[in-house]
Amino acid sequence: MSKSADFRFDAKLSSLDPAILSFINAEEQRQSNNLLMIASESLCPRPVREALTSSFTNKYAEGYPSLRMTVDERKRIETEPERYLAFHRRYGDRRFYKGAEFSNFVEVLAQRRAAEIFANANAPAEEIFVNVQPLSGAAANNAVYNSFLVPGDVIMGMSLAYGGHLTHGSPFKR
Repeated sequence: MSKSADFRFDAKLSSLDPAILSFINAEEQRQSNNLLMIASESLCPRPVREALTSSFTNKYAEGYPSLRMTVDERKRIETEPERYLAFHRRYGDRRFYKGAEFSNFVEVLAQRRAAEIFANANAPAEEIFVNVQPLSGAAANNAVYNSFLVPGDVIMGMSLAYGGHLTHGSPFKR
């Protein structure tokens, strides 16, 4: 394995850690050649794996895209993103950290596609809200709350300034 002084962000895994790469390759072969029917496992299609290993892995995008994107423009952002990019960079960001404009486009596109999949005669896609952030801090905290608390229980939360999270009861005004 490479020493930390030699570490580079643009180096390939094969040069930094051939042992890990060999385990990854062995697991790919195991999955290609065997069928294990385990309910909690599934095969992830190659395009999904490519998306999951993209530059978006580096981005923390807490918050949501603008309502203008998620409601008014959600049908057009896939075909005309450049038209909306400047506006959303300047005015439309509801995220806590800057630099999430492309994350917004990906998230709105995923929301729209999921809504279209679940749409039916009683619930058109335009009326379906989809949260595509299952790994967010809010969802994780709510899962813990639902596991250990019953309605009416009191919990202690921390202020955002001291390491707390919005789900600890912090007011959010944007």
